[in-house]
Amino acid sequence: MHVFGFQVGSRGNLQNPMPKAPSYLEGAIDELGSTAAAFAMHAGQGLTLNFGDELTAALMTPYGMMTTEDNGKGFWERVGDTYSDLNQTYNERLEQARAEHPYASIAGELTGGVALGLAAAPVASGIGLARAGTIAKQLATPWGSAGLGAVNGFGSGRNLEERLRAAAGGAVIGGAVGKFAPHMAEYGESAYRKVADYARAWKNPAPAVDAEVGRLASKADSTIEELAASLEAAAADGQPQFAVVDALAEYGRDRLAKLASILKPDASKALSVRQNSQSERLGVQMRDAFDAQKTAAGAKRELVESGAPSRSIDAVDAGMHAQGIRADPGKTIPDYLARSADEQSSFRVGYADPHLARLEASAGTAPANRASMFQTERTLKELPVFASPGKGERLMRQIGREDEMFKTGAEVLRAGGNPVSSGFGRDMVDAAADAAGGNFGSALVRLGAPVGAKLRPQKLDEAVADALLSTNAGMLRAVGARSAQLSNAVNARRANIIAAVVGAQAASTSENRMFSEWK
Repeated sequence: MHVFGFQVGSRGNLQNPMPKAPSYLEGAIDELGSTAAAFAMHAGQGLTLNFGDELTAALMTPYGMMTTEDNGKGFWERVGDTYSDLNQTYNERLEQARAEHPYASIAGELTGGVALGLAAAPVASGIGLARAGTIAKQLATPWGSAGLGAVNGFGSGRNLEERLRAAAGGAVIGGAVGKFAPHMAEYGESAYRKVADYARAWKNPAPAVDAEVGRLASKADSTIEELAASLEAAAADGQPQFAVVDALAEYGRDRLAKLASILKPDASKALSVRQNSQSERLGVQMRDAFDAQKTAAGAKRELVESGAPSRSIDAVDAGMHAQGIRADPGKTIPDYLARSADEQSSFRVGYADPHLARLEASAGTAPANRASMFQTERTLKELPVFASPGKGERLMRQIGREDEMFKTGAEVLRAGGNPVSSGFGRDMVDAAADAAGGNFGSALVRLGAPVGAKLRPQKLDEAVADALLSTNAGMLRAVGARSAQLSNAVNARRANIIAAVVGAQAASTSENRMFSEWK
């Protein structure tokens, strides 16, 4: 007799033949081969949270009632007997399958569980699909997954005691899986996307570039839109040189420094020119912020010739004194605020004159971060107050950007001229520093970085460098638009991974029993 692909009785492989099944069950499924049948039967169990035997028996009970003789029992008693016989028969076949084909049975039940999870993937993510259903969202939470495991465990038992014990175990395992499934999905999807982007980058590096810019923005606790807005704000403040790498601060600098060895000559030259021009830009910014088109001497001479009040003339000297190291901001700031508008104008010219003289003297000399001299405790108090009305905040923003741009240039140009500061050498130095500090995990990641770099096409690195050096806010917004479209696909992949993991853990709650019986 052939039932679900098994040869039962004289041709069976078990020492004790299984009881004869009702005749109408014998032909329920065509002969598939015993291994395939074991897989199919247990896939059904996984797909139904281990209630496949109960469902099969319930579905076939009406047919059984119609094809068996009336033995004089009451209707509901006959229903119960028929259901029990069918359920027992199906469970016996499952037991035989587990004994004869353990691998196929395990694979089938796990496959069914994964399929169950994937069927709910559009709503089972719990991490961002826009139209996720309330009930299915809970499947990806510890409580929801614990419940799924408990139901599956209950379905795997053969009596009440066994069902309750399996339900408790399934709940514990399910809760643990539900806790970590979203993280597993995030890392799994990220790994998949990196591999896929690398594979495509040989022809089209754009998706990988978008992903890398997005990751850097996330590290910098920013968004693509915020980066684009920062470039537009810099251009509005007269600093069109401010690039994506500068907006990303240390995260952008560190990434571009690692790519310094492959920078195009024009890019390196542009960074060098920007570096050497800092003093000139700061001079223009200070001049405009203080309306100091004339020197202090020239302003005083003009005031004298025009017959200006002596207090306005003396205010020029007061401003020059205010920027001296002996001056006390606690006194000079109140003194400035107490003066008339004309006197304040003269004060500003006097205050700016020594600063502008130092910037003029530094032009053409070895590059140094001149912005730092305007970022002391004292100047941070004075500049916003002494600048012309409405110009103080703009000046402070400009100085901050000049500081970032100089740091970018210094780190990248240094790395480009020193093999130890870029590429493999930089990774080795950083790994040694991590190991010395006890951060061995980070050290191992850095040691593996050169291997990953070898798998990256140079076209991709060049495209990433170009994106970081871009000053085009429109380019960033295009990246953001593509990333928004990609996020739906990313969320869908994460949902599939979560659903598969949760479904697999649910199906596996009955596998302890299977393993314990399989010798």
